[in-house]
Amino acid sequence: MSQMGRQSSGGEFVRRGQGKIGGRWRQEGHAARARVLAGLVAEYLNRCAAGEAAWIRAYQPRYHPEIVKGLHDPYVPLSPAAIAVARDEYAAWLEALPLLSDSAAELPKGRLSATTLDGLSQLAARPDARFALTFGQDPKRGRAGSDLVPTEGASNICVVLRLLSELIRLRGLSFLRRCPTCTKWFVDPTNNQSKLRCGPSCTNQFWSRDQRRAAHHAQYGTRTKKTRRIAKRQRRGRAA
Repeated sequence: MSQMGRQSSGGEFVRRGQGKIGGRWRQEGHAARARVLAGLVAEYLNRCAAGEAAWIRAYQPRYHPEIVKGLHDPYVPLSPAAIAVARDEYAAWLEALPLLSDSAAELPKGRLSATTLDGLSQLAARPDARFALTFGQDPKRGRAGSDLVPTEGASNICVVLRLLSELIRLRGLSFLRRCPTCTKWFVDPTNNQSKLRCGPSCTNQFWSRDQRRAAHHAQYGTRTKKTRRIAKRQRRGRAA
């Protein structure tokens, strides 16, 4: 352990030679917080892509399982005020969805396209996107801290911009991915960030027979002298 690396306070293994910035980033738990924020962004983007009805349904609590029996809709109906709040949040994320979709290919590298950066800057320059910088004591760490809080009268676009800004600050863009098969957003939990699709079903759908043949798998490749001899023996056994 002493020759290869050390164990950080957050439980993550930090290799030597990673540099002060990378080591401190993992040691202070920034990677774990970045994964959590990336998961929130992925969840909101998937809800937004599913439509307004799915977004509102995610805010509706369910009835007790004993009461659900025999009911057509097991969800508790929301008040008109709660539905209006959910619709405002949906409209805010609906503006950010195409911007982040434009940078889907750049996210694994921790980058955003010029179109996405310009679009987010335009959203931040709107009159209803105003923040106030506040200072206080962090009860968890026991030290002073600061935070950006939306001002009075600000819209829900502030919530979107604040979450994305914190994700960029923690260098967590590389955890956010979009599946090329089903176009759903997901979080890459691997250490080397090599996950390409959201799950096994999309991987099996992508890894079709044509893909295996293009990758020169043994079952589609040129047979060697040994494989031809084994196949000949098998044919003789079936003929007998």
